[in-house]
Amino acid sequence: MSEDLFLADKGTRKDFFLKVVRIDNKGEYNIHRLIDRTGKEAMFYRCSGNISFEIDDCILVKATVAEHREYKNIPFSYLNRVKVLENKGSVK
Repeated sequence: MSEDLFLADKGTRKDFFLKVVRIDNKGEYNIHRLIDRTGKEAMFYRCSGNISFEIDDCILVKATVAEHREYKNIPFSYLNRVKVLENKGSVK
């Protein structure tokens, strides 16, 4: 898979501005699906920070790209060590 399909190289820790597009509750944890301004997809399970967010909110996070994955032929970055820095809200 081409590296330009992902948010950043594996192991990169930096700030990402992402829109929350879906949250799947799996009981003990949630799967958060996100997208950046260029259409690159990402996901994470857990996050830290005392900032809440909902679907369609745009959030600023500090995270590490742990892996590059693919689901149903759609590439996405799996993020870990996610800390929500700010919720910019939605455009509604």
